[in-house]
Formats: sequence, structure tokens, C-alpha cells
Amino acid sequence: MGFPFNSPANDFFCIIDETLGIGYLATDRNQPQGKVCIYRFIPNDIRENFQVTEDNLEAVRRAARIASVAESQKGHSAQIDAALARIQKASATDAAGYARARVRLVINDDTIYTSLNQFKSPAARRIASDLIQTEAQMRNQQELQDNLRKQWGAGNHSPQLKESILEMDKRLADTARLIKNMAKNMRKAELGL
Repeated sequence: MGFPFNSPANDFFCIIDETLGIGYLATDRNQPQGKVCIYRFIPNDIRENFQVTEDNLEAVRRAARIASVAESQKGHSAQIDAALARIQKASATDAAGYARARVRLVINDDTIYTSLNQFKSPAARRIASDLIQTEAQMRNQQELQDNLRKQWGAGNHSPQLKESILEMDKRLADTARLIKNMAKNMRKAELGL
């Protein structure tokens, strides 16, 4: 795809959601070993080619490294605001659909419960209720993490923000493990294992 999507680093994928007009680039450039960063971007209608000269060499290198998201956003605030509005509208639609579905608890390959009333085991029902609450907490944590990352992307590279992002990464990983264990225990209790 060319610069800045292809780089000497591992650029795992670049996807463009044509419905929302938003692109996603997953890469490990400028990341610690074993970590990947997913960038969200607004694709251009026309591909821009950059002619490298001595005058713009450092600017082109910084853009290729994605050294500063804020630098890439200069002069594009209206486009960014419109894209964020599209994302928020799509997220609200997804959340409304999720709320309508309410509960989707996998018991085994053949059984999925959509209500706590379907549980036969009171213990499994209690675990499922806690699981639903923990999943809601995780969605809130993910929303907070998204807001922290937006601040970082806007150029706030304070040590406190970095620490908050790393702490939230840890919390999200811990919550994901907890959810996995709760789901496993819920299935065991319902199936009498």
C-alpha cells in the first residue's frame, strides 16, 4: 500500500471500513517487544505521494514512523470530528443492539441462554449474574482506556497519562481473565461438572 502503511516493521493489517469511512492499521512499529498498536485513521479519497527532498526528509521520516499522531491531524479537525461522530453513532447502535440482546451466555456447543431464568442451577445463575455485571464493568474500563489513548494521541505524553494507560491495560487483562474463569465456573455449575 505504500507509505505510511508499509514499513520495515511488522505491519499486520490495514482495513478500511467504507461504511464509516474509517481505517485501522495494526503494526508493531515503535512498540515494545511483543506489543502491537492499532491506529485508527481517516483514509484520503486520493492517494498522496510524497516527494522526499532534503527540506522535508525529517518530516517524511517522522510521518513514516508515526512519531506523532497530533502532527498528522493538523488542519483536519473538521474531518476528525465528523469521523468521531460516525464512530460514536455506530458504537451507540451496537450498544443498543447489545442491550436488546441483554444476555448471551454460552453453556456448551448446543446451548446458549439469553435469560438468567433459563438456569437450572442456582449457583450457576449467581455466577452468571456476576459475570454479566463484570462484563459491563469491563466495557466501562474499555471506554475509559479509549479516552486515555485519545489524550495520548492528541499529544499529551505526560508520565501520569502513560502510567494511567499502563495501569488500565493491566486492569483490562485482569478483568478478561476473571471473565474467562467466571464463564468456565458458570458452565461447570450448570452442567454439574
